[in-house]
Amino acid sequence: MTSIHVPPNDPKAPRWLLDLQEWRIQPYTEVPREILDREGYGVVSYTWGYIAQWDKPASDTPEGVVWTVPTTTKWPLSRARQVMEKIGTRYIWWDWMCVPQGLKDQLDPELFKAKGEEIGKQLHIYKNAAKSIVWLHSTSWEEDSALKELLLLEMSRPGFQDPTRIQDYTGQVGRWLETAQADERWLKSGWTLQEGVLLGSTCLLDRDGNTLSDSRFYNSSQATVRDLSIPASVLAHNLATAYFIQSEGHDPDTTRPGAGQFGHLLPKAPESAVWLRRSIQTLAQSGLVGYFAFSPLSILAGKNSRQYGWEQDSCWALVGAMELENIEVSYDFPMEEIKRRFLSALVDKYQGMMFFLPFLECPVKEKRTTGSIQRSFQWTDVVDGALLPVSLFLVESHTDPELPEEKQPTFHFSDDRFISEDLRVKAPDGQTMSLFRVSPDDLTYFRHYRQDLDGLRIVSSRTVTVAEDPLLANAWLLPLWNVDLKGDVRGKRCLLVLQLKGPTAADQPAHAVFEESFACAGVFRNLPRSTAGQCYRYLLLYAAVADTILIKGQVGDVFKDRYKELNKIGYGVYSTVWLARDLQPAQSGLENQFRALKVLTANSYEGTNSPISEREILTHRRDGDCDQIGYDYVCHLLEDFEHRGPNGTHACLVFERMGETLRSFGAWFAESRLPNSVLRRFTIQLLLVLDFAHEHIVIHTGMSLMSMNLCLVIHRYANVFPTTYQISNQITFLSSLGTIP
Repeated sequence: MTSIHVPPNDPKAPRWLLDLQEWRIQPYTEVPREILDREGYGVVSYTWGYIAQWDKPASDTPEGVVWTVPTTTKWPLSRARQVMEKIGTRYIWWDWMCVPQGLKDQLDPELFKAKGEEIGKQLHIYKNAAKSIVWLHSTSWEEDSALKELLLLEMSRPGFQDPTRIQDYTGQVGRWLETAQADERWLKSGWTLQEGVLLGSTCLLDRDGNTLSDSRFYNSSQATVRDLSIPASVLAHNLATAYFIQSEGHDPDTTRPGAGQFGHLLPKAPESAVWLRRSIQTLAQSGLVGYFAFSPLSILAGKNSRQYGWEQDSCWALVGAMELENIEVSYDFPMEEIKRRFLSALVDKYQGMMFFLPFLECPVKEKRTTGSIQRSFQWTDVVDGALLPVSLFLVESHTDPELPEEKQPTFHFSDDRFISEDLRVKAPDGQTMSLFRVSPDDLTYFRHYRQDLDGLRIVSSRTVTVAEDPLLANAWLLPLWNVDLKGDVRGKRCLLVLQLKGPTAADQPAHAVFEESFACAGVFRNLPRSTAGQCYRYLLLYAAVADTILIKGQVGDVFKDRYKELNKIGYGVYSTVWLARDLQPAQSGLENQFRALKVLTANSYEGTNSPISEREILTHRRDGDCDQIGYDYVCHLLEDFEHRGPNGTHACLVFERMGETLRSFGAWFAESRLPNSVLRRFTIQLLLVLDFAHEHIVIHTGMSLMSMNLCLVIHRYANVFPTTYQISNQITFLSSLGTIP
């Protein structure tokens, strides 16, 4: 590859712009200032990845471009250049020419790093552009198309009052959405989901470079990106209003212009409510509803209708749309870590707004290379759009403007190394948070939002009492701010939490399970001081889904009168892993006092009454040929037992304790690279373990070197470690130190 000078990174400006006149890329800092002051630069949004022919590089690429610019199956580069000239500026930002294209092994390290940096600052690149176009190169405005029907959607306009047409017409809208996304890939690309948010007022051009003209567009006679979202958004909110009326008996907001629309005209029947919920879900997941800035949950709900060339782009392609800054965009991070980094940045920016979500009553469907599986909800599913925003019901999604920011609790997800999957809620500085018991005597009204396979649904005091609902009967409320009056009683917007356990010390968090958004009106009663304390400085919230709630132990709990929990060291979909002290060690010695205690969810493997394959495999492996050389390098099951908790019976597995992950272990060495001597020994041990497993008819799948824990015999290789710690009465970790209670 020809070398290129990579200019220093400016986080708020592009590195390169394309000079259409000279047909060459130029560092942004070298573009004549008088041209930028006079006309600025332009940007273009279009799709090309699905028609790119990477094995056929385009001819006549601009001077200075050293990466591959592919040909396409639809049009030559010269045709695209003609359309770009319609922007009206000499300099443009065109991703093909201004972002290094290619994988890590196709670009030199400096260019590959620049690729991530340019992706991470598209918020500023698009917002600072003087002009822009969106090129719908598969659409002709002169011809009939599903896209034209969606842009001119009749049903979303005031005055649509024919209830006999509502269901048929809404079904037709769903079919138009499907057809439009198949025909015009701009509606299917993950990158254009971001670009559309950032270019809301940008005119749409068809394949011939002509604007889409009609007198019925909202702000002008020419269609803009916003016209793609407004009709679908209005229809979705009207359907949500209709369902709200079916559920609650009244309009959610009678002051809203056009309130109700056709909602009051629909027959009130269970089958009508289910149809409404399914229709709302279809629209919300289309990627066109709430397609606006500062709407993170609506954007996330629509991301699964989009396609991404690389899995990492399902997060990185939305950094600009979410207006996230100072987030490190890298394709070197494991995908699960990327999700944690992305969610952490979203929570830091949007705070409580990120949790205006329903309680999920069904499993999450996770796509894998070999198919898909169903599993329990976890926090990072939020960034995958698994939950629909309750703002569809006109729920206030912003914080109380009358409540100063310094008096609101703050939210933070994960930790500094993005390993944890816990959500921490912190009281304002110098203050505490009061939690309240859900009491049928004190609540005059409540409304809780839930989601199942049919979509969003409302549970309220209109149909059930707090005492009768199994989810609410033992719940606690964390009030956030006041909402509208219900009669003469002030309402509260709250987070619903379960299984509250108080801290064992003042500087430790209380633990609870997060149960999503909750609205209520009534008198709030403080927790009695005798019940785990009245107020908290910190609250640690875990993700949960109906009937799959993890048992939430805390430091100091003892299982089976033997294993004392010292610290939570892992958390997954089906289990929590604790570092535990064995109070009855079978052998003397410090190394025999500490174990890893894995507590499975109550419904793992459909409950402990069914065969637990993990336990059976571990037992089979432990009872195998101990003389085989690989046996000693396996982390064996030491004991298993069952623990009865409030959510059912949990299988508990006791293991030898292990070390940190290979990734964090490598960070101790120069450039995060393991010395050959260590890596060679580790690889040999790993192969011996796999050989042992295969000899015993056990296959290990889903192995990841980035998350694999080390179980080395440390004292044999002490000479290769960079540092040795010896601190009395403490457990020694290679990456951190934790005091033993």
